[in-house]
Amino acid sequence: MQSLYRVSETGERILNSEVAHIHARREGGPRWNAAMSREENRGFGNLILLCKPHASEVDDTPQHFPAELLREWKRA
Repeated sequence: MQSLYRVSETGERILNSEVAHIHARREGGPRWNAAMSREENRGFGNLILLCKPHASEVDDTPQHFPAELLREWKRA
C-alpha cells in the first residue's frame, strides 16, 4: 500500500490520499447499497481514507474490492 503522503521532485511533502466511499454515493456506482439511508451513506462508517492510486483502483475494479474488504482495511 502506498503512503498517504509522497515527496515531490522538489522535495515537498504532498498529500497522496483522499476520502472515498465504501458504498457508492450514487445509485449505479461501485458497491452501491440501496438499503442505506442518505445519512448512513454520507456518514463516517461509509468513508475510508485511501492513497490516490488505490482510491481509483477500488472504484474502477469493484469486483476485486468488496465492501467487507474495505471495512477490514478501515479497521486496520
